[in-house]
Amino acid sequence: MKEYQSDLLIIGCGIVGLTTATLAAIRNPSLSMTLVDKNLIGFGASGYSAGFSTPLAKTDTENGKKLIIEGSSVMQELQDHIDLKLKKKQAYYIVGATSINNFQKYYIASDLEDSNDCALKTKCSIGNYLNIPTDKKIYFSRQSAHCADLPMLMNQMSLFLRRKAHMIFECSPIHHMDKEHITLESGVSLKSKKNLFTTGPWQYGEALQKTNQVKIKKVAALHLASIPAEDDPAIIFFDEKAFLLPLPEKGYWLMSFTSEDWDVAPKQQLTFSEKDLEIALGILRKYSNELGDLFSGGRVFCDHYSPSGEISISTLSKANLLVEGASGSGYRFSYAIASQICREFLT
Repeated sequence: MKEYQSDLLIIGCGIVGLTTATLAAIRNPSLSMTLVDKNLIGFGASGYSAGFSTPLAKTDTENGKKLIIEGSSVMQELQDHIDLKLKKKQAYYIVGATSINNFQKYYIASDLEDSNDCALKTKCSIGNYLNIPTDKKIYFSRQSAHCADLPMLMNQMSLFLRRKAHMIFECSPIHHMDKEHITLESGVSLKSKKNLFTTGPWQYGEALQKTNQVKIKKVAALHLASIPAEDDPAIIFFDEKAFLLPLPEKGYWLMSFTSEDWDVAPKQQLTFSEKDLEIALGILRKYSNELGDLFSGGRVFCDHYSPSGEISISTLSKANLLVEGASGSGYRFSYAIASQICREFLT
């Protein structure tokens, strides 16, 4: 079978792997790359993501804030070469009185305005369903949030890479991996100067061990059967770590919340449990007596979570780098992570 040699081999074509490859191709046109995924592009965890991004840091650390700031710059750099088709979203943030200080620490942008229940009801097509408790503070953001159609975005990136003559192997699980080369199930042999592992919650193989005690957790989101208006804002419930995202092109609202199911297997057939639905509806009932009745299924997948809640970049050796612990924020931080990898690993 044919052997392919390249400067960089990327294992895992989710949003982090593809963003890194695209940015590397832009910054270093002479770099040769091969990309491998066990599935079709867009069929992993990234394909289920809402693709929603806000300027809220994951943690109150300098690194968490830097990821947001650098990500915005990299996004524009990519936009100069590829139409990312990002959609700006107005957003309302619902914050408890005791959480205002924390919210202001985590929010990086400078466009917040004080708002009120009346404005939210007026600007949102489901506003009349909502009753915001009086102990909640409402903020409004005009332009700092955005939404991406990740399957479309990843296809855009893969097309860009193919046009630059970089090889992409889809539906190509790894059969064997050692220090010299990687062999795919098809028998194709891949050899590279450096390897980047961005496989998400899927196992990396016996030759590569997880480094930061990441755990696999179910990620779930409800679909609510109400067709949003084109200019509907997103609604973020800061204290509950949940949000309502209008998806007019799909014809429903998406409600993201935190599932409590840990240690699930990526190969496991994941479904909504009664516990998941109870958690989600419990959040909705705080703000509405009617929205829960719009439940119409949703999406369920899994992601890998680090103890700190931040994405980890681990140097396994001079030639091997592992990205893990996306913690449900792989898209939000993919731009900054890609830049960091290009700067520190590919120079």
